[in-house]
Amino acid sequence: MNKTLDYYLHLPYTRELTPASRGGWVARIKELPDCTSQGDSAEEALQNVETALGAWIKARLADGLTLPEPFEARADDQDNAGQPLQAAALVRQAVEEGLLSDEQLRQQLHQLAHLAIDSYRKGDMAQAKALFDRLLPLFPHAPEGATTTGGRLICEGKLEQAEVSLLRALDEADGDQRGGLYNDLGYLYLQQGRLNQADWALSAALLQEDGKAFLHVAFWVNGVLFPAHSHQLPRACSISLAAFTNQTALRLAQNDVRRAVEVLKTMQVYEQEDLLTLQAWGCVALAQGNRAKAREVWNHALRQAQDPREQRRILAWLELV
Repeated sequence: MNKTLDYYLHLPYTRELTPASRGGWVARIKELPDCTSQGDSAEEALQNVETALGAWIKARLADGLTLPEPFEARADDQDNAGQPLQAAALVRQAVEEGLLSDEQLRQQLHQLAHLAIDSYRKGDMAQAKALFDRLLPLFPHAPEGATTTGGRLICEGKLEQAEVSLLRALDEADGDQRGGLYNDLGYLYLQQGRLNQADWALSAALLQEDGKAFLHVAFWVNGVLFPAHSHQLPRACSISLAAFTNQTALRLAQNDVRRAVEVLKTMQVYEQEDLLTLQAWGCVALAQGNRAKAREVWNHALRQAQDPREQRRILAWLELV
């Protein structure tokens, strides 16, 4: 058999991930000598080592050398092949051995929580849940842990538990984390029909520092609340735009079209061509009875949408107009 680059790239080589002594992460292919890479985050290190792997194999093949093949993998080992679960196990070990400072612990938790949310975005719910379950016992009171747990519980429809987790995170969160927490609380309260609490939370979100995160947003279309989890999209979401989107849904749920229009105008000033703005714009236009405008902006949104689930939702809305 002629073993090509593609053949070797599809073999289950073992990726090992360790915290670097001066910050960041080191990733290496266990079976291949000197095939290593680094990154500021665990995710970046794993991405970089994939590039290194391709270059390492290509160089060996060009020289006509034999390449080691992967060690036999245990079928029940969830930590093989560079999964984020392995990173969680390494952090746990570092904690137990006292190798990380408090600040390093927070950084590693934040990075690993991001990997867990990314697993949700890719639809790998089992891996994300397993990663959360491994990390949280180490950091039961850290805001990052409570935040990511709250996001997971919202996805699972466990809204009461999610509320407890998000409120706990607010007690400990820094300024740059609070906006996303308030937004997700607002979304949660919308789902529960607690409109006064949603108003409070979303107003608070817009008073915090802006930034981008994986956030939850909802839309009010023809008397129905449509959940939409922005972590399913291929990009992060602006906290301000997420909160404005949820505020638009809130005002329409309150049958207050005038105030929904005011929120929409603010969104359009902020980012008129953003996908969230376009979807909210169509919702407001439909509430105003302007079906032609709703159809126009939703068609524009459909051309921008990349996630198939979002495309299907917009197509369902277009059937209403």
